[in-house]
Amino acid sequence: MIYGSRAVQIPGGYLAENALAVVLPDPLVPQAASRYHQAQHWHLAESATLLLADWYHAGRTDLGEKIAFTSVATELKVSVAGRLVLLDRFALRPDTSQATFGPYSSALNIYLVGPPDGAQFQQLATALRQLPPPGKTDLHATLAGCPAVVAVTQTRDNVLLVRALGMARRDLEPVYQAAAAALAGETLLGFNALERRH
Repeated sequence: MIYGSRAVQIPGGYLAENALAVVLPDPLVPQAASRYHQAQHWHLAESATLLLADWYHAGRTDLGEKIAFTSVATELKVSVAGRLVLLDRFALRPDTSQATFGPYSSALNIYLVGPPDGAQFQQLATALRQLPPPGKTDLHATLAGCPAVVAVTQTRDNVLLVRALGMARRDLEPVYQAAAAALAGETLLGFNALERRH
């Protein structure tokens, strides 16, 4: 959707009791001079589970564009039984923001929200906790030169967050593929969601 000179996307939804929703989009690749805003609000019933990814790339880096956009802003809200349990905002305006990604050009966030004692939540949380490479989970681990950096944290009993940075999109593909593979179990989707998207 285009509002004036800004592209706007407003995804979201309502999940009923015992529902499982999976949102695994392709990465956002903002072009030079573009302005993008995304606002998501998901409403979950108490026993529903949501696995959602948000993936941003620095631009059309193959064409030499890296953080050449005007602005990117996102907001994610997740409510469970009417209570806000997750609010994550990010905004980057290269001409005014004070931030650096160093050698990294791709950022992936994966959010898991659901009942902490639920089988779906526990199965997915166990798989997501395996994403950081062995030996790279200590806070003082040497990460210099690593093509991808992955962190997993339990922010609440019912919220698990994965944040990953990659030097290139391909460096985060294994993280994305592992999340999709976890969903392929018979007690979850029963198929790999990434193989059915196009």
